[in-house]
Amino acid sequence: MKTKLLRLPAARFIICLIAASSCLQADVSVPSLFSDHMVLQRNKPIQVWGWGDPGESVKVTLNGKSSRTKTGKDGKWKVDLPSMDAGGPYVMQIAGNNNLNISDVLIGEVWVASGQSNMAMQVNRASNADLKKLAASRKPAIRFNNVGNIGTQEPQDKTDNVWIEINPDTISGVSAVAYSFAETLHDTLNIPIGIIENAWGGSAAEAWVPRDVIAKDDQLKSIHAEWLEIESGYNFDEEMADYEVRHERWQAAVKEARANGVEPPRAPPRKPQNRMTGQHRPANLWNGRLLPIAPIAMRGAIWYQGESNAHTIEKAQQYEHLLSTMITEWRKLWNYNFPFYFVQLADYRGESLFNPDDTWAYLRNSQTNVMRKMLSTGQAVITDIGENKDIHPKQKEEVGRRLARWALNRDYGYSDLAYRSPELDDWHQDGTQVVVNFDYTGSGLRPFDSNEIKGFAVKDSAGQWHVVAGLLAGQDSVALDVPAGVAVKAVAYAWANNPVCNLFTNEGLPVTPFRTDID
Repeated sequence: MKTKLLRLPAARFIICLIAASSCLQADVSVPSLFSDHMVLQRNKPIQVWGWGDPGESVKVTLNGKSSRTKTGKDGKWKVDLPSMDAGGPYVMQIAGNNNLNISDVLIGEVWVASGQSNMAMQVNRASNADLKKLAASRKPAIRFNNVGNIGTQEPQDKTDNVWIEINPDTISGVSAVAYSFAETLHDTLNIPIGIIENAWGGSAAEAWVPRDVIAKDDQLKSIHAEWLEIESGYNFDEEMADYEVRHERWQAAVKEARANGVEPPRAPPRKPQNRMTGQHRPANLWNGRLLPIAPIAMRGAIWYQGESNAHTIEKAQQYEHLLSTMITEWRKLWNYNFPFYFVQLADYRGESLFNPDDTWAYLRNSQTNVMRKMLSTGQAVITDIGENKDIHPKQKEEVGRRLARWALNRDYGYSDLAYRSPELDDWHQDGTQVVVNFDYTGSGLRPFDSNEIKGFAVKDSAGQWHVVAGLLAGQDSVALDVPAGVAVKAVAYAWANNPVCNLFTNEGLPVTPFRTDID
C-alpha cells in the first residue's frame, strides 16, 4: 500500500512538471518583418531579432553563416549576422525551443519608402498600370513589405506586415512611386530590391518625430502646444455621436427629397477618424510605424510628403526645420547617416505665372533648403507633372525615376548620370536685362515648347513684382528683359502653387523653383 501511495503521486508530480514546463516555454518568434520572400541589405551586418523565453538559447543561420545568443530577462533577443553579397534565394533558420524556417530570402538593396498619400498611391491608380502589370512576371526579385497603420503614443515593437514578391497579382497594390524607383534600380543594378513601404495618406511630418524632441525644440514646440490643447478637450465618442445624428438626418432628408422629386441634399462630412490614433498627432507614426522596423539594415529612404504641412506660410516655412529634425532623428534611430531623398511638391491648383503668397511655393523652398544644408539628401523636382484639379497626380513613374537618379549617382557609382535639377547660382542686372546663372545644368538648359522662357518674375525697389520673359544666354544662363528704369532687387522662378514654367535641362530635369528675397 505504501509503495502504491508513493508511486502514484510521484507519477502525477512528474506529469505535472512536464505540463508546467510546456506551458512556460514560449515559442521563439520574430516580427513579421522577417517573413518568406524578404530582402536583406547586402554588404551591411544583418540584424535579426525577436522574442522567446527568458534565458532561451537562440541560433540564427543564413547562407552558411550563424550567430547565437540568449534571450534577456524580458524575453527579447537580437543577433548580428555578417554582411553578405547580393544573392539568394536562401532559407533563414531560427532555432530555439522551436524551429522557424523563413524561405526565399534574397540579399540585395533595401529602401524605406515613406510619406503620405502620394507615396502610398498604388500602381493600379497611376498611369501605365496595365503595362506595369504585363511586365510584372519578370520582376520577382523586387519585393515589398507594407507596414500597417498604427498610430499611438506608446512605442511599438511589431506590426502585421509580410513580404510579397512582385507578380501580376500583387503589383497593383504597391506604391507606384516606390515601384518605379525599385524597378529602375533593379534593371540597372541587376540585383534584388526590397522596399519597406511605410506611408500613410495625409500624414503630417510631426507624426514621424519623437514627441519629446518636438516639445523641447524652440522652433517646433508650438506644434506640441497645439496638440496639448487638442488632447485636453478631445472626445472621439462625442464626435462620432454627432456624426451619426447628422448622418441619420441626412438620410431622412434624402428619402424625403426623392419622394418629392427634388434634388437630395449633399452628404455631411465623412465619418471622423480618431485624432488620438491618427496620422497627424506628433510621434504617433514614430511609435507605431517606425520603431517596429528599426534597426533593419537598409541603404536609405525615399520620402514624398509635405501637402499636410503647407496650409499656411508659417507652417510651410517651419517645415524646413521640421523635416531636418525628422531626418536627424531617423538617422539616430538607425545609427548612421543613410541617404534620404525626397520629392518636392508637384504643381497643383490654378495655374499662375507668379504668386508671392502661395503656400506650396514656400514649402518647396523649405524642401530645397533642407537639401542644400543636410548631407546625403536629395530632391526630385516635379513642377512639370502635377495636375491642377488632383492632389494625387497619376504620373508616378517619372517621380520614381527622378528619385532613382539620385540613388544611382550618389550611392551606386553612376557619377556621370544627370541626377540633380538646376539650381540658382547667382544673378546680376545689366541695364534692362537681368542675367540669371544656374548650377547643375547637365548638358545644358532648354526651354520646353517655345523659345521664350516662362516663369520668371523680378521685384523692383518699391516692392512690386513684375512677370518677365527670358531667353537662353548660354548653356547655363538665362537673360530676362525688365521694364526700363526698374532697379531689380529680387528674382523669382516658378513661385506659385501651380507655376507656369518651362525651363529644363536637356536630360529633362526641371529647374528648381527659387525666390531670392527670402531665406
